[in-house]
Amino acid sequence: MGTFRKKARELGCHIKQVEPHSPWQNAAEGAIRELKYGPGKKMMASGAPHKLWDHCIELKSYICSHTALDIYELQVQVPETILSGQTADISPFVECQWYEFVKWFDSGATFPELK
Repeated sequence: MGTFRKKARELGCHIKQVEPHSPWQNAAEGAIRELKYGPGKKMMASGAPHKLWDHCIELKSYICSHTALDIYELQVQVPETILSGQTADISPFVECQWYEFVKWFDSGATFPELK
């Protein structure tokens, strides 16, 4: 910690020693816990097959990254908008529920095929 501590003090960084292998070390652990909680409830409520758990978590993470958060540094912006520079839109993903039957009309289908 000699050289590292010296450099950290020069840059104004505060060093705090923590317990090794603690789940509280990673600041993202809380967000990951919340991310796992939501899809579990959706999977149970909808009766979706267990094979689709990764798609449900991906959907939840997409919606979370495109939703406004109460964080001052974001300046009332969505995290995805700050990263990409384009306005985030979740409307295609929230029009239907998770694992819900969806029917659509294909206007480009010709006679032998069903519309």
